Amino acid sequence: MKNIKFEKILKRINTEIFEIPRQQENRITNETEIMQFKASQKLQNLQEIRSNLRSQNENRQKAGAESSMKNAGGTIGMEPSYATIGMSADKCDPEPLIKYLWGYLVGFLEEQPPPLYLAKPLLHILREAVTILQSEPTVIDLQGTVTIIGGVHGHGTVTIIGGVHGHGDSLMYHMSYSGLPPTATYVFLGNYVGEGFAPHECLFLLLALKVKFPKHIYLLKGCFEDPDVLKGHDFTGGLQKRGLMEDPLVWCYIEQIMHSFPLAAILYDSYLCISGGIGTELMKYGIPGLRAVSRPATLMSHISITMECQWACLKLSGDSEVQTDGSPMFTEEMVTKFCAENKLRMIIRSRQLVAEGILNFPEQMITLWTPVSFLDSFRNASVSLRLNGENHKASIMKYQTHDREAQSLDDDKPPAGRNAMIL
Repeated sequence: MKNIKFEKILKRINTEIFEIPRQQENRITNETEIMQFKASQKLQNLQEIRSNLRSQNENRQKAGAESSMKNAGGTIGMEPSYATIGMSADKCDPEPLIKYLWGYLVGFLEEQPPPLYLAKPLLHILREAVTILQSEPTVIDLQGTVTIIGGVHGHGTVTIIGGVHGHGDSLMYHMSYSGLPPTATYVFLGNYVGEGFAPHECLFLLLALKVKFPKHIYLLKGCFEDPDVLKGHDFTGGLQKRGLMEDPLVWCYIEQIMHSFPLAAILYDSYLCISGGIGTELMKYGIPGLRAVSRPATLMSHISITMECQWACLKLSGDSEVQTDGSPMFTEEMVTKFCAENKLRMIIRSRQLVAEGILNFPEQMITLWTPVSFLDSFRNASVSLRLNGENHKASIMKYQTHDREAQSLDDDKPPAGRNAMIL
């Protein structure tokens, strides 16, 4: 087995870097074996599908170019299509939406406008998602009798995906490799919307999958799963562009969904999956206190624990000068103590960007990062984790973009990518 070394962890989505002492690099517990899987063939197949879909989109665009030019007297871009086409207006029907959004994300073109939606069919999905999420406990327990792989009851394999941040390409790569429910079970560590090219489509796709496969898709709450955070990132403006702000019930149900996501999941009584991490309040109340948190939180202790689950960041020991944005912080010592007191093998979280896509530091914590080349400003790898509860072993699904040979920006300035932040 190849020993993978990770030397740096980024504090947040900026360029501040934590240096990790070399003697503490990549300490992995005896119970958890990390292996890097090469998925080049499957990724190549997905790229071929994407190329075919792009060709189809371009052909449709060329076919309508002549009439568009006549009507507008100039060059017209691609016309938006309806993502809700084929959906029933009278009942919850997620299948057409799943198929459309899957094809949209795989075959996305940079000049392609976002799809439009009819509110009534989408409201059935949102309403059912609220019902399902509210029926789940604050902490989801996944055991062998709950996790069903290929129709077989037993200790199955669960795929854990870090924050998506609207990066539909990374979401498609990992789900294409690991397979679709019900042949695969997923735990998502929050942050479904964000700065990527398809925040709304990622959220709607995952909600539709949750409605269709409620026992195979588990969606946890991240720092973006908050109505105020969504407004701050102009999520409502995106709804307007997609024709969804004409019906006020759409935003009403989205707000309810943001308040309904579970905060954590415990796999096989051993692995705590959480978006942010732990903090002083969670250290005080432990897993029993976490289970008691109401959604939405009303008590001050519940609000604090919720904030820690969403926003907590690792602070390295001895680093007294680190500046924070007010996010809760936790240390290596707190991780060790929390796992011992709550009888956990490991914490798996996804709050901070890591260059290799995965970081096993401290010893009883793994940080996952799934959006590849975040914002087109980093060259980080994309990783999801497949965990087997029968033998307590894990495997890594990892991919990374490859840049062409570096050239002078004076001669060749690259265009902004589809995930680039618009300033």
